[in-house]
Amino acid sequence: MPAYSVEELRALNAASTGEELQVWQFFLSTGFREDEVAHACYTDIDFKAKTIDGRDKRQFDWEPLRIKPNAEGHFLRKPLLSVISKQKSGIAKFPLDIAR
Repeated sequence: MPAYSVEELRALNAASTGEELQVWQFFLSTGFREDEVAHACYTDIDFKAKTIDGRDKRQFDWEPLRIKPNAEGHFLRKPLLSVISKQKSGIAKFPLDIAR
């Protein structure tokens, strides 16, 4: 699948709302697939290590696709981690239902 060009990404960002930009940032920062983003939970985040790891969600009968067994968590950049931390504490909204 070809990657988006810089011009296409700029157009996407320009046409997006603030909440949509947060979703794109989550996708780009984590490298998660759509299903992994949809099932992301606070318990997947190690706030001290600044990482997120898509874990099995038996309550939803879901498990992430694992390319590498026991892969390490994905690093979360500071801006995204800040938004998630504020959303978790109720200070800010985040469009994903990661509070499950």
